[in-house]
Amino acid sequence: MIYLGINVSHNASAALMINGEIIIAPQEERFTNVKNFTGYPKKSIDYCLKYIKEKKLKIDVAAFTTIRMPIFPYKFPFTHFFNIEDYHNFYGESYWGKKFKKESTSGYLKKLLRDKRNKNDLYLPYHKVKKENYFNAKFFRKMQKNFLITQSNNLIKKIVFLDHHSCHAYYAFYSSKIQKKKSCILTIDSWDSIDTYRFENVQTFTVIYVGS
Repeated sequence: MIYLGINVSHNASAALMINGEIIIAPQEERFTNVKNFTGYPKKSIDYCLKYIKEKKLKIDVAAFTTIRMPIFPYKFPFTHFFNIEDYHNFYGESYWGKKFKKESTSGYLKKLLRDKRNKNDLYLPYHKVKKENYFNAKFFRKMQKNFLITQSNNLIKKIVFLDHHSCHAYYAFYSSKIQKKKSCILTIDSWDSIDTYRFENVQTFTVIYVGS
């Protein structure tokens, strides 16, 4: 089986696994020269697809490592260029202060879009996204899937989206040198939630608790 893992997030990256062995695992910052590049890892995926083409293979499953992520932090990838003052304004009165007061933030967002420091190629057609879809995770999943279908040119048989915290839990279990028949995995993610999983065996696991 051939798997392509895709991380659309901070530290954007892709990984190609063939029969349980990681063959390639490029990170987008290596191609963009933007440290901790946030967004869709197009060039990392292209690098994996190039290997697949050369070997005349096909990817059985391509998996995105999140389900609930909205478009907003990728349309406005301020982590690429914010300085300390910018973060202060964003988490202060310029953006979140107004959000909490239910005031309009459109002026601030337009300013971010015009910011000359934000010159990165973000690949996905964010300019077509309307404000009402900024936090629509389903809309964002569809955008990513359609882009990957075009990008891969029939080299991928199936595309799925996985729960982000489940990915952390599986990695913690399978990367451990000590694997017991019954294990408990706790994931703590500052972005989204705290989840607890119980592994009954190496094939299945049960979600015990999901918090936020």
